[in-house]
Amino acid sequence: MWCQLVCASRQRKRYETDEVYIETMKAFSRFVNECRRRTGKYRFDRGWWTWRQVSDRVVRLGALEYEKRTREGQKVIDIHIPSDASLVPERVDASLEEARRYFDDSAKIAWTCDSWLLSPALRPLLPKDSNIRAFQDRFAILATDKTDDEFIEWLYQMPVDTPIHSLPGQTTLQRAVQCFLIQGGKIGSALGVLC
Repeated sequence: MWCQLVCASRQRKRYETDEVYIETMKAFSRFVNECRRRTGKYRFDRGWWTWRQVSDRVVRLGALEYEKRTREGQKVIDIHIPSDASLVPERVDASLEEARRYFDDSAKIAWTCDSWLLSPALRPLLPKDSNIRAFQDRFAILATDKTDDEFIEWLYQMPVDTPIHSLPGQTTLQRAVQCFLIQGGKIGSALGVLC
């Protein structure tokens, strides 16, 4: 973490504004706090991800993060959903608009998202006015992966190998997903392209 933070301090001048830089680098404190909630200890276990922030590959613009990359030989802008993101439609709209201004060639590139939040299995578990459903509606699903169990870490803040009956049920979605899993359902994840 120390090494990455040194690199992060050297990257500040590459960011468009101080606000964009600060919001992007808040990933470090977010991950340390998430690790504490999950394990009871302050640790940094996301070096595999934050190298993207310190190398100017991932940028946070409002509610969402964006990463320009190549997927199957084509340039894309990947949309990432931070754990503290607000998916209220107006916040997502504002973030996407800011991203379109930030990436000057964005009109020529596909915008993709690969997340458990796009999983079609979630849809029947969500109320019709759900912000997650509204977010899903922005994408055409290209592929699904029913074997992906990382949603457990994001939805429950628990290790992915946590037994289903031990998952907390503090929110309506947590309880609905747990019931779905007990009945043999699979959440997985999905890859979508922004419509």
